[in-house]
Amino acid sequence: MAYVEEFDLKKEILTRVSEESLFRQYIYSDFIIGKPFISPLRQDNNPSAVISNFKGRLYYKDFGDDMYRGDIFSMLSAIWGLSFYDTLKRIYKELELVNKQVQYSYEKPKMITNDYEDESCEILTVNRKWFLRDKTYWLNNYDISLKELEKANIFPLSAFTIKNKRGEWTFNTNDSFVYELRSDDGKRKIYQPFNEVKWTSNIPNSRFEWYLEGDPKTLIITKSRKDKILLDKIVDCHKLVLQNEKVKFTDEIIDKIKRTYQLVIIILDNDNTGVIASKEWFNALRFDTFDWVYNITSDLKYNDPGEYAKHKELNELADIINGIVQNFDFLPF
Repeated sequence: MAYVEEFDLKKEILTRVSEESLFRQYIYSDFIIGKPFISPLRQDNNPSAVISNFKGRLYYKDFGDDMYRGDIFSMLSAIWGLSFYDTLKRIYKELELVNKQVQYSYEKPKMITNDYEDESCEILTVNRKWFLRDKTYWLNNYDISLKELEKANIFPLSAFTIKNKRGEWTFNTNDSFVYELRSDDGKRKIYQPFNEVKWTSNIPNSRFEWYLEGDPKTLIITKSRKDKILLDKIVDCHKLVLQNEKVKFTDEIIDKIKRTYQLVIIILDNDNTGVIASKEWFNALRFDTFDWVYNITSDLKYNDPGEYAKHKELNELADIINGIVQNFDFLPF
């Protein structure tokens, strides 16, 4: 009887969602069938996992760990520590919770533009719960936990609506990798790492986010909350996060930094935009007679702290930053 129930439940699930969509939803989103990729389930420096098609069925194989192999249902049973039937019930329940009454689609939601900064713009969001794939994506790519994301006011979305003077648009995220970054005044930034337009925001570009935790004598200037989370793992000091590297600083901001901090480290993206912006910040802050501003942007091995984390080399960036901090001659006040 249990076997019949398992068969019927499995069949019902597969009438609503394909095996490929389940693999993308729960295990790893960005794979090509038959092509090896970095395992999202363990530390893996070389592509050693593959999802293959065998007689019309998809199977996962990890050449570095025999625990991770089989179809999507066997995989989730092992990961969750549940019986096969309980695994089916959990999948079915989650499909019901997100109202998947039709075939699950993994198409990336289309965006219209990322410029919504007029005062009339609203971004309304519908949150969902965290899924295993969220935890897997953030931990394996950036070593960032869900708790750290929530502390930074970053949450997953099932839908969002944009309203401004040109009209109103609602986007169903298909419960894929779409997140909101909240600000205290209700403004929001939508982050879609796998979409062509990664960012959609009504947070003014001119806004600077100050994080006043840790050593009050040192400030790091960086360009995203994600990088701020990673830099917190390296050095416990104040952080200034930019909304956009192209936005010019004000004299007020420069004066505040000069009056408040003994040491400033600038870490923007090591691309053309980031390098130019970092030099502008450096030239505005530096004194001719005292080296207290360090711009390490163009010295980065990778584009940003997130890329260091992806390559499991955040410790190299930590050595650079800690070397500056430890060798700096702070004044005794």
